[in-house]
Amino acid sequence: MTITPLILIGHSNRVPSATITGGSWTGSRDLVKTRPTGTRLIATSNTLSSTKLTLTWTRPQPMQMLVVAGHNGSRNGMMRWSAFEGSTLRHAGAWRDLKSPVASTADLSWYEYGLFTGKPGDEFYARYPSQVFEYLPATIGADRIEVEFDDQTNADLLSIGFIGVLQVWQPSVAPDWPIAISPRTVSELEVTEGDVELGVEGAPVRETRLSFTNLPEADGVRLNRIQREAGETGELWLDIDPLGQGAMTTYDRAMLCRQVQPEGVTFSEFWRAAGARLFRETF
Repeated sequence: MTITPLILIGHSNRVPSATITGGSWTGSRDLVKTRPTGTRLIATSNTLSSTKLTLTWTRPQPMQMLVVAGHNGSRNGMMRWSAFEGSTLRHAGAWRDLKSPVASTADLSWYEYGLFTGKPGDEFYARYPSQVFEYLPATIGADRIEVEFDDQTNADLLSIGFIGVLQVWQPSVAPDWPIAISPRTVSELEVTEGDVELGVEGAPVRETRLSFTNLPEADGVRLNRIQREAGETGELWLDIDPLGQGAMTTYDRAMLCRQVQPEGVTFSEFWRAAGARLFRETF
């Protein structure tokens, strides 16, 4: 049986950053980045529970996913989001866990099929930044979204590193085997790369290498354009379902990252369709 993996790439929807209201959020920069720039953003709430953010645009914007990464929510915390166009409800999300359970080594059996290498241990995920995300079946237009947090047991103020409202693209072909996800630790010299914050020293960072020998030219151009629109150091969202089951919700298979130029190819020549693509995590 041939296994066809599913790969989804969340990318900038090329709209202005939203205006944020609601709750008691503080921070020197806007929390919301609808056009990823590689800058890590922090917002902190003065309340521990029942905090709602309202994000507004002057006109409806295209969106197909919401991602919240780098938060300090507790294991009992929940989050949901809704999207509106004027007074019309376009999407009503269900409550989702802020923090997925740490996957045990035994639960990560998908590594054992030779599709992935570098099986991480429990201690890797215990230190991993929390993220929650949701895809919509199709792109919608909305000029307002509301993100609600309910975290009754959090002992600290709720903080969030990144909220992205993105569009989603899927390549028309699967990558070659093997796909490699390699966890590593950020050293003191690797904390920043360009203007991208890879994370704090000692934090786990993943790299994913995808090789597309037969990637159609149109897909190669699209993949490169997506990164160009985000900027050379801008963030993308990469999600992989190696067994092709269509369940793109497992947090240990998805990451906020940037596409690193192919080996031996300068960024100005980065329009080549085929070749290995390296995605490096930025949180």
